[in-house]
Amino acid sequence: MSADNMVGTEGQANSRRRRRAEGEEKPAIWVGYGKPAKLFRTRKGLTRQELADAVGYSIEQVASIEQGRRPAKAAFTEATERVLGADGVLAELREDVDRAKLPKFFQDFASIEAEAVSRFDYDPLLVPGLLQAEGYTRALFLSHYPPLGDETVELHTEARLNRQKVLTKAPIVQLSFIIGEAALTVAESVSEVVVRDSKNMTGARVHVGREAWAAFLSDSGGCSVC
Repeated sequence: MSADNMVGTEGQANSRRRRRAEGEEKPAIWVGYGKPAKLFRTRKGLTRQELADAVGYSIEQVASIEQGRRPAKAAFTEATERVLGADGVLAELREDVDRAKLPKFFQDFASIEAEAVSRFDYDPLLVPGLLQAEGYTRALFLSHYPPLGDETVELHTEARLNRQKVLTKAPIVQLSFIIGEAALTVAESVSEVVVRDSKNMTGARVHVGREAWAAFLSDSGGCSVC
């Protein structure tokens, strides 16, 4: 192997390590979704542009999903199933695609959470993930150390909010949350960071003060919880 090739190989390995450190290596299930999506499209005799026009996405987005570089959202799956006649194949994969947006260490727990009939939480420092509003969730991921890439922050935020379907699904899941005063002290006092009322998804909000949030992050050394 030439020195140039050795340097190139080492650079690629370093790049992979950096992506793994940031959580940005693409999950295999995204490829596992993209390949049948492409197969259904070609069997239907459609180009990527034609499919993009039919489902309301750009050709770049369709290409990224077929190549496993981006996860498909629910709206894409529903529209693609309808246009391509995928017989539920893509819909069956969607839950796994969504779960892969979560940090790897949390994915097994998320699978259990989705099937649980009851859950009891004690959270002394943070508002539980199932009760977090978007601003609070995003602020946590933006405070992660080492820093996460923008794409990873968005994927993790979307995945956490998607888990909150358990709050309204039928049959009703028995949920109980005991939240430490420290978590609510922070939550009472960062602007733009809010917490959902567990009893009403559209109801009361608890606002979080910037100074309290900064002090909390300083004490905790950043956050990587779900």
